[in-house]
Amino acid sequence: MDLPKKQAKEEVLKHKFFRIAQEQMFISDHETRMGAVLVINNKHYFASHNYVNKTHPLIKKHYPNHVQSIHAELNALIKYNEVRFGRLLGAKMYVYREDRHGVMKNSKPCKSCEKLMKEAGIRKVYYSITSGYRMEVL
Repeated sequence: MDLPKKQAKEEVLKHKFFRIAQEQMFISDHETRMGAVLVINNKHYFASHNYVNKTHPLIKKHYPNHVQSIHAELNALIKYNEVRFGRLLGAKMYVYREDRHGVMKNSKPCKSCEKLMKEAGIRKVYYSITSGYRMEVL
């Protein structure tokens, strides 16, 4: 059952990590603003957003079509410190997107982000859609 868009957005934003991802999305300077939160053991989290005109060595390897931007999911993984927090086995990623009018949009990670998250040990990704959110197991 699909909820009306305003009600669906309210339901999604009841979740703490979607609210944090939304806050990060508002910081983004990209045309398609997105926010992401990497959650480890429901205790530690790393929030990020996408960037325009930023690069990282992982971009050339995993994102051949996005040489001049960093995706929000990749940015969260860059902020993560494996030495301090251990492996990401069982970690979760929350991804959120709205358009400029405040309407919730699909934020399903691209194939490159999905591959990178799976390699890092992330097993579940939650992302916004126009009628709420979805969860996928990687």
